[in-house]
Amino acid sequence: MAAFPSSTRTPPLAKRVRIVSSNLLVSYGDYIKAFTWNGAKFSTKRSLLELTSIIQKKMKDHDDMLKRHQEEQNVIKNKLAGFIKKEGGSLAVRDFTDDIYASRDAVKEWFVESVGSELFSNVCVVVPKLKQATFTEDAHQMMADYFDATDAIEDKRLPDMARMRLAELKDKGSEEWDKFLTAAELADLPEEEVDEKAKEFIAKGMRAEIVEKRKRRVKVVICPGAFKPLGIDDKEGNSVFRLVVIKQYADDVIKACRRKGMSARMFIYDKE
Repeated sequence: MAAFPSSTRTPPLAKRVRIVSSNLLVSYGDYIKAFTWNGAKFSTKRSLLELTSIIQKKMKDHDDMLKRHQEEQNVIKNKLAGFIKKEGGSLAVRDFTDDIYASRDAVKEWFVESVGSELFSNVCVVVPKLKQATFTEDAHQMMADYFDATDAIEDKRLPDMARMRLAELKDKGSEEWDKFLTAAELADLPEEEVDEKAKEFIAKGMRAEIVEKRKRRVKVVICPGAFKPLGIDDKEGNSVFRLVVIKQYADDVIKACRRKGMSARMFIYDKE
């Protein structure tokens, strides 16, 4: 194999190839320029049919080897998961549903299913030891921070969203496009100005929708006083708390908890 020429600019990983013999990463262009045929493994005295057969066999051997490694890895992962569960591993990574049903403290009346609520949901959160003392007070600020962050992301994406909606509108055909231009009072504009003005019009409408959506957002999505420790702990000091939240915001509560480094999930009490 010839030496690879140095490059002043390192190509991204997706555009590089690894040379197994030397464990080097080089660009596709450098690899092709310096490529030499491995005559020792693939003699040019053989016919194309023979060479093709040899290469295909080697590819199959490598594929089989990868499959074996993957199977071995899956076996090890399953054994590890079973060991963690058996040894009572961290609540943050294991299913604690059986712990709830087995607990002497946790009773059905602690969960919304006992009253048949359609508006509220249980969310169980694994709270680290150091956060337990202030979790109740911090939870409402956690949700405020979460919505501020998601709103900021939505605001930042607004121009791209408007551009995508404009493209979708154009794809519907000339009739729909003409209707839009008439409704937006853009039909008489010069052609070179239409797209930019149309995007601004769409963005303005989307901004109004976003503002209205945020006005309708409930300010308190976790029910006050509905923080209940379930008496389930692990060796690391993590504890499971049950929250009662407004059902339509349950996913937001779970995401907010995860952003703060806490494992959370919805829970439906169904011991029977």
